[in-house]
Amino acid sequence: MESVTKYLALIGKVVDGRYTVREVIGIGGMAIVLKAYDNIMNRDVALKILNDELHSDEDAIRRFVNESKAVAMLSEPHIVSIYDVAFTDTLQYIAMEFVDGTTLKDYMKNKLPLSVQEALHYTEQILMGLEHAHEKGIVHQDIKPQNILLLDGGHIKVADFGIAKLPTGNETTNGQIIGTINYISPEQVSAEPTDFHTDLYSLGVMLYEMITGKLPFIADNPKEVARMHKEVQPLPPSHWNTSIPHGLNQLILKALQKKQSDRFRSAHSMLRAVQMIKNNPDAVFDPSDQTKPEENTAFAPTMGTGLEATVPTETTTSKPETRKVMKKIYKRPRRPFFPVIFGVFVSFFIVAGILGLRFAMFYFNFKSNSVSETLTVPDLVGQVYSAALKESLQGEHVAIKSANIQYDYNSAYPVNTIIEQS
Repeated sequence: MESVTKYLALIGKVVDGRYTVREVIGIGGMAIVLKAYDNIMNRDVALKILNDELHSDEDAIRRFVNESKAVAMLSEPHIVSIYDVAFTDTLQYIAMEFVDGTTLKDYMKNKLPLSVQEALHYTEQILMGLEHAHEKGIVHQDIKPQNILLLDGGHIKVADFGIAKLPTGNETTNGQIIGTINYISPEQVSAEPTDFHTDLYSLGVMLYEMITGKLPFIADNPKEVARMHKEVQPLPPSHWNTSIPHGLNQLILKALQKKQSDRFRSAHSMLRAVQMIKNNPDAVFDPSDQTKPEENTAFAPTMGTGLEATVPTETTTSKPETRKVMKKIYKRPRRPFFPVIFGVFVSFFIVAGILGLRFAMFYFNFKSNSVSETLTVPDLVGQVYSAALKESLQGEHVAIKSANIQYDYNSAYPVNTIIEQS
């Protein structure tokens, strides 16, 4: 309580000669978050100060430093930005972007279950942030609604990288479970190495909760919940909400696979699947494309065809394979063989008609050699050969002899069109 009173007493005072404290935003076990004004940059900031009681706690200090390092490496609209850090004997703080909003946890309290589109809208943005973090080699390790900030207009920012795994790979768990029990991954429960799949599992739990209004695993004590994450298959989301699209049901269950290699290979792969379901709720996935475990194929929906297809998950080395499969999905169906033959056959007779027309004109002129005037033959190229055309030509003393029509195929002209005359 003395610590809380101390920070409340900071309101109106200047921290480190730069930040004027305006209010206390939150008080946690490891840090106090203050809203402050940066007198140098003239902007509001969130000042995260390590709790006085932890100044001698090496593990707490290490996590605090790790968070500053992690966020400092990142620059993405869906991740809270870091502006400044200070680590002295008497004061440790991180000055971060001030987000005027609420946590997704607080928002969800009276809103669950969310609509499919709203849940996917938030998930899509979280994945954008995670994709960037993963590209930098950072694993968040604590994805949960409490660490997702929701701004006006539905914009999302990922926050609190306090237990993030950095690309140096020096972080160790010492056999301890690190994470939040309701959203923790099986590998975290087992204190095994974590990777990018860890964040995707936790996000899968979040999406399950947003869509159904329930967590996938509920028990009387945290130890049992941890065991369920590791050993028990969750009920499909559609068990709780029958209106959930089948493809979304599949997507969530894939994210919640026990083995890391059975989940989406990357945040980008899961993001693609989320966007496809968002754009086409009727899209479905084919989970059968698991012929080789190392391929770890991700689901890719067909767009409203009622069929199922798969697309391998992208990696930086799989572009040729991706192009090959995308061609398989989107290429136009082959033209049936019969119409082509029919078109060639009809066009053949049209060209033959042109020759017949030449013969007819010659014959007419020969029979009418007593007429001294010159007969001008109309230009027929591009016209459709039909009974109506023949009748109109008879009025001009021009006759087309069917026996002399030559047919040919030309893809530039419709069937029965005259393509040449001389």
